[in-house]
Amino acid sequence: MFDTKNFHPFTIDSTELLKTLHSLGNFSYIINPGNMGDMLIASATMQFFDNNNLTNNIDNYSSETIVYGGGGLWTSDYEKRWIKFLPVFARAKRIVILPSSFNKCQKLINIMDERFVVFCREYKSYDYLISTNSKAKIILDHDMALRIQKEILSFAPQINDLERNILNQVIDEMKKVSLIAKFMRKDLEKIKNYETDFDLSSSGFCDHDTNRDYIDFNSQLMLCAVDSVDAIITDRLHVAIAGALMGKEVYILDNSYGKLSSVYKHSLSDNPRVHFCTKMPSTLNPKHTATDNFDRLKELLK
Repeated sequence: MFDTKNFHPFTIDSTELLKTLHSLGNFSYIINPGNMGDMLIASATMQFFDNNNLTNNIDNYSSETIVYGGGGLWTSDYEKRWIKFLPVFARAKRIVILPSSFNKCQKLINIMDERFVVFCREYKSYDYLISTNSKAKIILDHDMALRIQKEILSFAPQINDLERNILNQVIDEMKKVSLIAKFMRKDLEKIKNYETDFDLSSSGFCDHDTNRDYIDFNSQLMLCAVDSVDAIITDRLHVAIAGALMGKEVYILDNSYGKLSSVYKHSLSDNPRVHFCTKMPSTLNPKHTATDNFDRLKELLK
């Protein structure tokens, strides 16, 4: 259904991650609740499990072995959302947290013991956790979304009413967007009120028990939306990653606690299409790369 000519997969070393996950046997995977960017992470993660024969079930809180999805939840800003998972961790015998950012999350650190293997997606989080001297094993890795493969675009979604509403919302918002798109955040992680077309990542939301069809649809929607432009300016990490995956020129601005600059330095700085900026860029002349993938999604509404 979708044109994958612009898709540029990342080459990520998953040796340590696979070693850890294969050692678990059957495990319960808890999806990180969050926005459309978190769904790109979840799609990539479940695809990664499938491609590597990792046996798991979704959302079994009574499991003795928990793999918690990666993302940016573990900060003081979102404590009310992540604190409810601490009792789940307290009951488990083994806990793996997939590549995440960590900032001012002392209540999590207080329970991190020998049962935990924690993957960080940038040095800033890695150094922070190492400095706490917890008994957990701390490993530096890369965001799970960077592992997604083009097969995510290989199937035609059958949309339900919720997905139809999200698609309609994004279609309306994309009318504001030129071939150089500004997808800036409006939430509490923003540094300032940047001029923006709209906040693409906030268009969808998933909870820990959201089904895979909905997650994969939102991932397709994000990838197709960014594929309809030539360049992206954003302070949303996963809008930037989606843009890089689809071969766009991507200009990154930081968030409130340095997540984007840190991930850029660790995982994206070698990509010639991705650029970190200290101020809103101007006078961009990107190569024309837009496709009609977003238009193909619109056909689902007919």
